[in-house]
This record gives sequence, structure tokens and C-alpha cells, in this order.
Amino acid sequence: MSLKTSNLPFRERVDREVHNGIMRKAVVKAQETIGANRQRMVDELGNWEEWRDLSKQIRNHVLANLDAYLYQLSEKVMENGGKVYFAETAEEASSYIRKVALKKNAKKS
Repeated sequence: MSLKTSNLPFRERVDREVHNGIMRKAVVKAQETIGANRQRMVDELGNWEEWRDLSKQIRNHVLANLDAYLYQLSEKVMENGGKVYFAETAEEASSYIRKVALKKNAKKS
């Protein structure tokens, strides 16, 4: 399946689609669905403030220990035959990706 995209600048696409009735209805429907699903989960969980606080604690813990979690992930990936590369900079990561793409003779679609 291919995804069709436009080469028009973002602002031009927005200006065009803001008048598209089908798109506007789809956005409204999506917003209503997300809102209803959120409310359903709040009602189902109860004490959502506690859940929010717990999730914040978990996030902070993971960020404080990110190096250990990344190491654990890399070990599991390698155990399953995958390859892991840690780059210091975005440029280093891009360079590595380019080398892999060239080695694999990758082509743009």
C-alpha cells in the first residue's frame, strides 16, 4: 500500500483542506471519538489523578535510568539477531544509516 502525499507547502495544504467538507467531518469525528474514549477510561479507572501521578513517576524513573534501559533493549535486540548502533550525534547517526543503505543497495521509492 502506498501513501499519497502532496508536494505543496504545509500552509497551502492547510488552506486547501480547511474547505474540504469530508476532511472537516473526519477531524470532528476523530476528536469526538478521542474525547469519548478518554472519558470512558477516566470513568473506568477512577482516581485518574493517581494514575497520572504514577505515570509521571514511571516516566521520570525511566528517564533517570535511560542508559540502563537502552542497554537492556540493545542486549535483547542482539540476542534476537538484530543489530544496534549508538550514535553520539545526529550527523553520526545519519552517516551510519547512509552507509547501511549503500551497503544494502537501498533505493528511494
